[in-house]
Amino acid sequence: MTDTTSAPDGAGAPERPSRGRHAGKRLSPWRVSIAIVVVLVVVAGGIAAASWMLRDNDEPTVATPWFGGYVDVTAAAVEELPTMGDGSTTSLLLSFIVAADSSTCEPSWGAAYDLDEASSSLDLDRRIARARQQGTEIGASFGGAINDEPALVCTSVDDLYQAYDDVVERYDLDVIDLDLENEGLTDTAALERRAAAIAQLQQDRAAAGHPLQVWLTLPVATTGLLDTGKAAVAAMLDAGVDLSGVNVMTMDFGVDLGGMTMAQASEKALTATETQLVALLEERDLNVPSDGAWSMLGATPMIGQNDVSDEVFTLDDATELNAFARAHSLKRMSMWSMNRDRTCGPNYPDVEVVSDSCSGVDQGDSTFAAILAQGFDGQLVSASATPTTVTTAT
Repeated sequence: MTDTTSAPDGAGAPERPSRGRHAGKRLSPWRVSIAIVVVLVVVAGGIAAASWMLRDNDEPTVATPWFGGYVDVTAAAVEELPTMGDGSTTSLLLSFIVAADSSTCEPSWGAAYDLDEASSSLDLDRRIARARQQGTEIGASFGGAINDEPALVCTSVDDLYQAYDDVVERYDLDVIDLDLENEGLTDTAALERRAAAIAQLQQDRAAAGHPLQVWLTLPVATTGLLDTGKAAVAAMLDAGVDLSGVNVMTMDFGVDLGGMTMAQASEKALTATETQLVALLEERDLNVPSDGAWSMLGATPMIGQNDVSDEVFTLDDATELNAFARAHSLKRMSMWSMNRDRTCGPNYPDVEVVSDSCSGVDQGDSTFAAILAQGFDGQLVSASATPTTVTTAT
């Protein structure tokens, strides 16, 4: 997930040059710190996951849908970031954890700061602790469109397990998100290593009384997941990973939408993905919830100007997509990104060029987060008390 890449998995969007926040460049620590502290303090929406597959044929436990906006930890900072409207929600997905470089199997933030450097230069550990004290719930996302998701660099399951575990333990995480794009999807060996490492990590965390929820975040077309996305889901299921759900990036479609709005295109993509997920479960004789696969779905639009120049996700699109998601009982709503949830200033030269720090649309007094979060007010702690389990139906 990025403001600067081509459309997911060959969907047709033109490539744009990298704009810094995922390119591994070190940014001024005080500027990044300003962004992090403001977002951690003011953000909203509780992280909770849907229990969409259980042992035997029991009905899934219904968890309250949750909202969590992505925060780009290494993004070019601004002096001020928007609030979450009424301030009623409290969750964040910090992104992105990637390999330190193309040959080093160690986790880092955007290939710019290792975990210790993020603590010393960005004061990240203390800011996370303070945000939690103030009621903000924290998850973390691995991968993204730029830099290497750890499974691409860690060549053994044991080493990859350790990389994931280092992050989970350091930040005391109950929820992680795997944002798989580009080579992160097409590398079959990496898919298998990732699934094996995550399955083992979940088992060990559950045995220790600290269950770990895992979401897959994948590119999507208006026709649903592409083959690489379906393969990623299949790899996790076949390895025995207890998936909390599949979150699709309803953005950068890169095709002629035929007059559809971005909300309508997103709804079409979600509907197709739901059908695909039911098929993936049924092929493996896994339990399908009574509502189909809606309760294992999440949606993440890119607010405002997308990387594709004529794709703009408006405030009206946010309202419509939120209504659709609530009507279909989606269990997650996110957005890319909290850093961008504001109107661009008068000196921003061209709003059709994607910015790390503003949406490119006139938001007035509104925020995308406040609109998208409506009805998605679940809490991470209450939802993570009971882990989901993937088993064969009998």
